[in-house]
Amino acid sequence: IQPSLKMAPSIRSILNEFDNMSFICNSAALPGIQIITSDHRRQNMGTFDRRPFGVQVTDIPLTFMCDQRGIIQNLFRSWTNFIVNYSYKEGEHKAINGKHLFEIGYRDQYLCDIDIICLDQQQQNIITYHLYEAFPMQVGDITAAWSETDSFGVLPVQFTFRTYDITKEKVKAKAKAKFQFQGELVPG
Repeated sequence: IQPSLKMAPSIRSILNEFDNMSFICNSAALPGIQIITSDHRRQNMGTFDRRPFGVQVTDIPLTFMCDQRGIIQNLFRSWTNFIVNYSYKEGEHKAINGKHLFEIGYRDQYLCDIDIICLDQQQQNIITYHLYEAFPMQVGDITAAWSETDSFGVLPVQFTFRTYDITKEKVKAKAKAKFQFQGELVPG
């Protein structure tokens, strides 16, 4: 996953604090589309049939691998604080980023276009999903347990967005595989 160049200045200021804007996304559910329909009865009698009247994209869950310095957690905490100020650091009556406690920010201050880049086994880009006007809707819990000492912590994040495009990348043609058999099958 990689934030695109089109983003709100407030989000750009958060991302400038971090070394690399490409994040380690452990898993992603690629977006889908839902046609929204309503029931319609011809001549106001008989059976219903469905008629489309709109379209809706599905929210997507992404899972990020956490680092030992907490950079990913801080990024999403800062980003969600731009959406709704829930930080009690300054108390109830002082503003953080121009918002008092539990005030909601303006939409253009927290939106970001995001590219989800799908790679093949040779780490070549094969498909890019470009999400328009995306923001994290939910940042999940991180499990901390003694039994998890040999594994990465993961941070689940639910994103919502307005719409998306898919770009299929041109991949270099691979050489045809040659199969050689060492022996013949013997009937048994």
